[in-house]
Amino acid sequence: MEAPSHSIAVVIPTLNEVLALPKTVRRLYQSANNPDSIAVVIVDASPDEAPTRACLSPSLSTDPSLHLVHYSGQPSRGLQMNFGAAHASNIAPETSVLLFLHADTLLPPSWDTTVLDALYRSPNPPLLGCFKLALPPPLSLSLRIMLWCANKRAELGNLPYGDQCYFITRRGFQQVGGFPPVPIMEDVGLLRRVSQHGGLIRVVDVCVETSKRRWERNGVIWNTILNQFFMTAWLCGTPPDIIYRWYYGPRMLNTKKRD
Repeated sequence: MEAPSHSIAVVIPTLNEVLALPKTVRRLYQSANNPDSIAVVIVDASPDEAPTRACLSPSLSTDPSLHLVHYSGQPSRGLQMNFGAAHASNIAPETSVLLFLHADTLLPPSWDTTVLDALYRSPNPPLLGCFKLALPPPLSLSLRIMLWCANKRAELGNLPYGDQCYFITRRGFQQVGGFPPVPIMEDVGLLRRVSQHGGLIRVVDVCVETSKRRWERNGVIWNTILNQFFMTAWLCGTPPDIIYRWYYGPRMLNTKKRD
């Protein structure tokens, strides 16, 4: 199957990310082989989008492929990304691929070619793909071990997390119904939907670089324990609303907060 010349709509959900977002957007364009074939939709869930708009100035006014939209629905990164995907279909209906990029994650060189090769030019194309995970140096031994385990979990267990930058054809995204309408665990919820439709999940052998702030703030061991606890709870059928309350506190369901 040949990839179309029009290619990728990048959806970036953001919430109070004015420090990280400009670099993410700049790297996105600079590292693409064909930046003219990319549309970018930034979905801001902040109460006031003015700081986000200011941090992206003047690109918003000079680059017609860059769009900022405000999301005011219930707290849910999944719903936020569904909102962005729908907006991308309206402003760039010719794009055939959706890529979901966290605001603090940097794409690698030639990422657009990597995505199109995986979805259109590989012998057995996946329904959903993603990248391996990397963190900026310097890295402690515990962080290196964590990264190795995370990449093995993603590759061998078909369980990559959302910060590994999911990509999927727009038709495939519509086929599985998009991200589930949950306040947390939307990434693994999408993976479950892909698997239920018999789709392959593939981790390409190229890394995205994401922020290590939560690992530094909470510590590698404690962060790993929490991640495994919440994942186990989800796999055992604990409702996402409950997991959200455990993660953020009992009063956070009606408040927009996210790492």
